[in-house]
Amino acid sequence: MDWSNWYPLDGDSVRSFCPQTPGVYKIRQKEGVFGRLVGSSDVLYIGRSDKDLQTELLRLIRIGPGDHSASYRILPIILKLRRNLEFSFSKVNAPTKEAEDQLLLEYEREHFEPPPVNGQGTSKYPWV
Repeated sequence: MDWSNWYPLDGDSVRSFCPQTPGVYKIRQKEGVFGRLVGSSDVLYIGRSDKDLQTELLRLIRIGPGDHSASYRILPIILKLRRNLEFSFSKVNAPTKEAEDQLLLEYEREHFEPPPVNGQGTSKYPWV
């Protein structure tokens, strides 16, 4: 998957650049990295959409309809900590759950923990 294109996490950018197709996405801090158990990273969240990436990301920043489970963790990072966040995506035909699990497992193998906004990891012992 290609993660070379990053866009500001705001309504205009999501509508302009994000497709209405299934896929996976990452959200990161624009400026700097933060420490992890092993190494450092700028990735805050890894997610997926089984139907429509654009709607999923709009829901995440509370512009789209419905609630996203990570909104209550992402919005304070933007509003209270005043961090500029970016998103990148990759189209995935199906199944998106497997693609998301693979990305989370790669992250956990590198850092020995999941991205901070994801909360739970994919495996009890991902480094094995």
